[in-house]
Amino acid sequence: EISACLVGSEMCIRDRINSLHYFIQQGYGLRDLMPTVNVLKSYLNFHFKTEEGILHALESPLLKQYRLDEAKIMDEFDIQCRLGLRDNEPQILLLFLKDWWQNHLKLHKKITPFLQKWEGDYCRTS
Repeated sequence: EISACLVGSEMCIRDRINSLHYFIQQGYGLRDLMPTVNVLKSYLNFHFKTEEGILHALESPLLKQYRLDEAKIMDEFDIQCRLGLRDNEPQILLLFLKDWWQNHLKLHKKITPFLQKWEGDYCRTS
């Protein structure tokens, strides 16, 4: 069973992306939505660090690439956010997040066997 905090953080990420989408559809600009964007970024950081910590503890061969990808994603998040603010086009960030979500679900197919092996206390509820 995958840790409840990983599942919970993914649900929070998905909910924030959906909130962002809803408010963008209501005509809000990205500048108005920065509190939601900042919470979303915090959830992403927590989720990545949790997965990274588990992969590290299990000495996963996927860890090095995971760290590289994680850093790249967070840098790209910031870039897309700045572009959305500069161009007053919140869809830029939303499209990035949609692509990220799809790619992250694909990544989970690779890392889930490691996450399921985790027996430590970190982020475990049972």
